[in-house]
Amino acid sequence: MINIPDINLKDERLIIIICVIFFIIYLCNHLSINIILGIIFIIIFFTYYKGAYKNIKKSLFSKKEDDLYYNNNIQKILNELDEYKEISPYKYKEAIKLWKAFMNTIHKLEDNRLYNYNQYFENAQYYLRNAINIFMSFGIEEKTTKYIDSIEFQSIEEEEISKKVTQLSKDLYQEGHNILYNLSLRLNEKWNDNPNIHNKEIIFNYPHPRDKMATSYDFFI
Repeated sequence: MINIPDINLKDERLIIIICVIFFIIYLCNHLSINIILGIIFIIIFFTYYKGAYKNIKKSLFSKKEDDLYYNNNIQKILNELDEYKEISPYKYKEAIKLWKAFMNTIHKLEDNRLYNYNQYFENAQYYLRNAINIFMSFGIEEKTTKYIDSIEFQSIEEEEISKKVTQLSKDLYQEGHNILYNLSLRLNEKWNDNPNIHNKEIIFNYPHPRDKMATSYDFFI
């Protein structure tokens, strides 16, 4: 005699499993294998569509926002500056944060859909100047440390690190300046074609006028 196990009809999970089994048996008896595979594919697609869409959107649109380098020259300079971050880890972190803000603003300015662009351009100048000021301070800090050590040990050490960091900072500034200059030409052309009260012509000359609020520690002002 076959013992039939008791089935708890109040168990929702069990009921769902039984329904799925009967549904699969029905499909196998009445539909071709191609149709069954198509249904399975559609179910899987809609199950993972939301997550896949987010990942695709992130890979396509977040890349520029997280881009530090913009071009190979900037990547090379930042990689070399990274070697000196132990001089002042906190300052290095702050400089990178400002450089990220600069690059994010540059990407926004490159978007033709941006209408009120003057404020973003001024912000980009601010981020660039302050990022370079902090990078430059690495060289000054290293130079000061070496000078103090030279007094203590009665020997003048070479200032190769200081000179290297200073030169890298200047090179990075020049790269950022070139990006802003080219953008200013494009934005001014856009303004000439359609002048309006929300924007104005960008006067981008070098060197910049001295900011009275700036401190003596600002190297590019």
